[in-house]
Amino acid sequence: MKKIVFLIVLMFALFYKIYSQGIELGKDTTFCMNAEKKYVGSNMSILGNNTNISFSWSCKYIDERGSLLARDILNDTNISNPYLISWPSNAKWIKLICTASINSLPYKDSIHVRVSEFNYILGYRVYDLNVGDSISLSAPTSGVGGVLPYKFIKWKPGIGLNDSTNGNTYAKALLDKTGKIITYSWIIEDSAGCEASNIQLGVKAKLPNATVVESDVKDNVYFIDPYSIIIPIKNELSYTLFDFCGRICAKGIVESGIIRLPQPVQSSTIYLLNIESTSKWVKSYKIHYSPSQ
Repeated sequence: MKKIVFLIVLMFALFYKIYSQGIELGKDTTFCMNAEKKYVGSNMSILGNNTNISFSWSCKYIDERGSLLARDILNDTNISNPYLISWPSNAKWIKLICTASINSLPYKDSIHVRVSEFNYILGYRVYDLNVGDSISLSAPTSGVGGVLPYKFIKWKPGIGLNDSTNGNTYAKALLDKTGKIITYSWIIEDSAGCEASNIQLGVKAKLPNATVVESDVKDNVYFIDPYSIIIPIKNELSYTLFDFCGRICAKGIVESGIIRLPQPVQSSTIYLLNIESTSKWVKSYKIHYSPSQ
């Protein structure tokens, strides 16, 4: 009788040991192409006492190009969380099997992984515009790679755009201190949640035939109050005043060396003042109003 009880207890202990240990790799995973490293064991759960454990990854993938083994796909086949070093093209699924030896007992689980190769740019163009002018931007309605269907998201960045979520929008040339190009990318998301851009368009603001004078004081061009700007030149001139985003604040004729603005400017805000003569000579000043002036 004691032997029977002992065998029952032994079988129960062995059964408990076997089924209270194991590994779970988690859900099948799609990696985005631009992910720095694509770890396949990040969601692994180890059940039971894992003080004495070793790992072995295996795989055999065959397609028209040949076969791939685990050593061809993973950086290390004997650790818990290796990363991909190679994968099939066109976002094809590949099955990886992990065998964990826990306290000398083998446990297996598998996971399907794929890589969305969705990081393409099909075109690039730069437009040179006068500050404050606009140009129409049109985004393609197709993409390359990734997991279909696509979701068209937005233009990025949204600065200077009429509507960043519309593929057909307008971009305004903004005044930039460095004269750098603002590059807009039309962002697409595939069904795996990976983002890419299928076109990039650059917009650069320019001041044709103009010299920008940083110091308005030395040229005696300055605000005397929020409504008035002094211009030392007495000839018949026209002016256009832009804010720092390239929007036209005011335009008109310089009268007796003074510009009378229809509305006050904001204090400590930089403005661009374009002065134009009848012979189309242009000079530009960066000026700002300070109550202490």
